[in-house]
Amino acid sequence: MQERLRIARAFIELKKEMDLSLAADIRFDAAKGTLAFLDMNIERVAQERSEAIHTNDCLAFADICDDAEAFVEFRLADQESSDWYLFVGRDLLAPGHWRSGWLVRLRQSKLAQNRMLQQARLVELGGMASALSHELKQPLFTISLSAENGRLLLDQASPDGAARARDKFDRISEQVNRARDIITRISRYARIENDSPEPLDLGDVVSTTLSFMRPLLIQHDVGVKMTLPDGPPVLLLAPRVGLEQVLVNAIQNAVDSIATRREAEDASLTGAVELEVTVSESGVRISIVDNGAGLSLSHPDRAFDAFMTTKKTDRGTGLGLYISRQIVMEIGGKISIRSREAPERGAILAIDFPDFVAI
Repeated sequence: MQERLRIARAFIELKKEMDLSLAADIRFDAAKGTLAFLDMNIERVAQERSEAIHTNDCLAFADICDDAEAFVEFRLADQESSDWYLFVGRDLLAPGHWRSGWLVRLRQSKLAQNRMLQQARLVELGGMASALSHELKQPLFTISLSAENGRLLLDQASPDGAARARDKFDRISEQVNRARDIITRISRYARIENDSPEPLDLGDVVSTTLSFMRPLLIQHDVGVKMTLPDGPPVLLLAPRVGLEQVLVNAIQNAVDSIATRREAEDASLTGAVELEVTVSESGVRISIVDNGAGLSLSHPDRAFDAFMTTKKTDRGTGLGLYISRQIVMEIGGKISIRSREAPERGAILAIDFPDFVAI
């Protein structure tokens, strides 16, 4: 009896420390966005509980309502902290209704999420170092050449030479500003100061991302076509840093896939990426289509697993799509990837945001 009491006390302390709830008769109400269940204590005494699910995570629950072994990460509504919870439901009785299961707090702080995001961005910058170096060399070379020509023109000490020298110095100022803009883009991308959701012009975010990726696209000779819907700007409530990270990773993957196809099949392949934003009654979709090698995985969803990569070691860490999925889920959307249908080659990455995220 003493041993049973000792184990019971240890379990109670562990349950409290983990914020663990053992649940029975679990019911998810999609209309209300709530999860109701009987919270069981060690004496098997049940207490009725109901938790409001964060609006952005209700879609994740809707996806597992028919799963006999349900598994989903979510946040609670009206909660200032960024804590995530894990729900596991077992023995499906009806859609969204399980006989038993449990909930536990994952305790992943916002600081840890930001640190992981920043590390991913620095990895992307490291991969682009060669292309960025090439883009900076062009204005620096022009500055050097213009300065040398300007000095020679001033040495001539003629009115015409002075005017031409002034043009050279104007050219220097122009190229200095160009180099400054390049460095500003790099610094802005590498820095994470505030990644809270804010109203974003999706067209502006896409344009900024393509501007940042321009050196890489030029280096690999990949053309990009951007298509935005007609009418007013598409506004989205999302964190700018996170959304940019998702788009950068998608374009990086497309470029790598095109390079892989060139190495394996056709070195003269014209690389092409199509980025399209569409709006419908259900929400907003961002599609990134490439003409690369396509997917080699039998189950495309595995591409979003941590450390899953089919790239060479110098091209990927296997975290890009995993982090992208985490970001999109936190906003409240879904992300998927599949190969294009024959005879087309390449992949299609689709990012869907529900209508409540659009403004």
